[in-house]
Amino acid sequence: MWTWITALSLASAPSLAGPNPALEADLQTLQAQRWQDSLDSTEYAASPYQSAADLPPVLEVETAFQAFNDYYYFALVDGRLYYKPRFKRPAGEPDWVTDLPWKLLGHGGGLPYRLDHRKAEQLDTTWADGDRNGFVHDRAFETATPDQWRDYIDVAGWEAASAWSDEPIALDPEFPSAERLIAITADADEIAVLTSDRRMFYRRKFANIFVSAEWQAGWGQSKDLPVYFPEHLSDHLGWSLGRITAAGVGYKEGPDGRIFEWGPAAVSMETMVWLSPDGRKIYYLDSGTPPEVVHFVEAPFRGQWRGEAINSAASTVMLIDRFGAVQTKIADFDLLGSTPTHPYCYNQECDDEPFYAPGDIRSGMADIRLPPEGWMVHSPVLPPEQWDEQNFLTRRISILQTGKGNASRELRIVGMKEGEVGTWYKALTDTVWSFRAAAPGDLGFAFTDEDRLSPSELAQYSADADLQALHAAEPSLDQELVGKLALREGVVLDFVIDDFNLEASPWQAHIRWREVDLPLQVHVVQAWNPYMAPHSGPGRPEIHSYEATLSFDRADLERRMAGGEASSVEGLMIRSLLEELENDKFALVINASERGFEVLPKSKRRMGKGFAVALQPTLRPESEAVSDWFTAFWNTQAGHMGWTAELAALSAQPQCGQGWAAQVVELDQRITTERKELNQVWREARRFSRFTFTTSGLMYVTQAKTLDAALDNRREWRGTEVRPNELRFNVITGVTSRIPYLAANIARVQRARAQAAASEAEALQPELDALVEIAEACD
Repeated sequence: MWTWITALSLASAPSLAGPNPALEADLQTLQAQRWQDSLDSTEYAASPYQSAADLPPVLEVETAFQAFNDYYYFALVDGRLYYKPRFKRPAGEPDWVTDLPWKLLGHGGGLPYRLDHRKAEQLDTTWADGDRNGFVHDRAFETATPDQWRDYIDVAGWEAASAWSDEPIALDPEFPSAERLIAITADADEIAVLTSDRRMFYRRKFANIFVSAEWQAGWGQSKDLPVYFPEHLSDHLGWSLGRITAAGVGYKEGPDGRIFEWGPAAVSMETMVWLSPDGRKIYYLDSGTPPEVVHFVEAPFRGQWRGEAINSAASTVMLIDRFGAVQTKIADFDLLGSTPTHPYCYNQECDDEPFYAPGDIRSGMADIRLPPEGWMVHSPVLPPEQWDEQNFLTRRISILQTGKGNASRELRIVGMKEGEVGTWYKALTDTVWSFRAAAPGDLGFAFTDEDRLSPSELAQYSADADLQALHAAEPSLDQELVGKLALREGVVLDFVIDDFNLEASPWQAHIRWREVDLPLQVHVVQAWNPYMAPHSGPGRPEIHSYEATLSFDRADLERRMAGGEASSVEGLMIRSLLEELENDKFALVINASERGFEVLPKSKRRMGKGFAVALQPTLRPESEAVSDWFTAFWNTQAGHMGWTAELAALSAQPQCGQGWAAQVVELDQRITTERKELNQVWREARRFSRFTFTTSGLMYVTQAKTLDAALDNRREWRGTEVRPNELRFNVITGVTSRIPYLAANIARVQRARAQAAASEAEALQPELDALVEIAEACD
């Protein structure tokens, strides 16, 4: 994938050695085109609203051109963002209708902007910038009647919203400008917009220590990396923001109902989701990760499934497939196990963890139970026999926050009942869907035949239908791998994975020797990675890093090893391994591609330097030496940047043909740039690894000695009483037991990628140099 880093680097690339204006012009044009080709090219639904007068009083469902959060409705008119206050209602109750006018958001004419902070006298400190103000009075209106709406809104304040004072406006000249908006999404206190150049901006009503209440153009830990939608999202089937705040849903619950809340001042979780163009993969972006859309939420049925649309609210994802079956799941970076500073537990290990009530800040660092929550399948909207041309569903779906906790969500689907267009809706835990007709003339309900789900396919889903069987024709992502497990003293055993899947966990694994078969499960979570690097070329295997935990039935494994095998060298080594890994969370690191994976122990002192490797059967090396298996895995990265294939294509073209010279020079410059980027990421990760190992050791000593002594060693482990200093211990444990090892693995992976890229570049450089010489001489 072509990254924004590469584009910025090439923009400042050195000019050609000799004066060749025509080639220079062609090169700039090519670089601009490559940048454009690297971006999402989805055709987002055009807004049906030609002017603010066309906008309806309320919005029922989200689309690319309209959205809502807890405070406002938002809609696009001619590429500009309009808004008005929203009266949020409990599940099942329609929003209040008001005659408040729609207005352009803020002082940028409905486009993202930022005021110039160097001119304090020209900053807006009035009610004018309505995005920062609460025009609807708290939640008192939930018990009032719709005709009383004027008693619960500051009408005078709204009249002043988005109006500037008498002083001239001063905008920040360094804030990126936007010409036009093409898509929006909103939730909780936030609105996010996508510009015509495929860059995302966002704004929140409430500020925190990381993000102010102004428009933001940056993402990630430092909030200074721009978000450009990448090409692999082209033709995606939905983009949606799901955000958790203290003022919104307040808290979230784990798979066992345990509450997680940071407290009113700090609770915040932001997850953006996309449904891939083929409807089979759910990408997500977390506000604390770099702006690379590479993380994923496991799709239903381990990915042997195909969806038609996606929406999100408060970390809860809503899906609909062609059979009209709706599924939901709460999933974010924390709940999926990827946050390295958060404590986790697996299965029965979690049973004696304490439960905290909502509002107790200690819940914020309680152990989250893994594996995460599965997909909840919802009841059919109608019985199969009732679907026809007058009763159907569309792909236009929405989920919205309605109160506190996981269950406070409402599901909505645009459709038709007895020839009338409207919304099918229900609360998350209800079993029966209701229907509400659309207001006459509401353009937001307009849909095309392509949006409709087929009545014949809707009729295949009933209350007793096997939904997984309905998707059985979809391709399975599971595949079998064979490999080796290396233990101490040169003991090497066979290692087999039945259902390796980059996007689903756990994997069913087997350790085998002689006549013994030892089954176990490999649970993986996507590893936190604060670094970005150039992606591999088209069709080349990416490396994905995971943290892994093994689970197994110890008694069953002991029975399988009973007799003479238990006292063999292999049996003794296996038993030692099981003792090391039993209830040891995230003890392993896995680097995987679609062709196989390697497993490394975090603690080489305890488990040795190697561990396990598994490959597709066709990649199995002839040698039984484990080192050769590891080499075979990394050999799959040979040529992973795709430069060799590009050079071969250029060599086959007529020399000095149209655009040929620019393509040759551009490839030469890009190889240099991307190699520098790979090496830079490798060096940064290596420095970060050294820093974290050093500081984590100091933190561990401080935790174990000084703090315990100061608190009279009152920390009670897994007791029935609340652990008095558990918040501090959990954070320190996460920093000391996860982040340093992840940083070391990032450095290792990037070093291997950089070395593979160097080998590829060195092999093709003589041929490329010759072509560059010809290209620079072309007329």
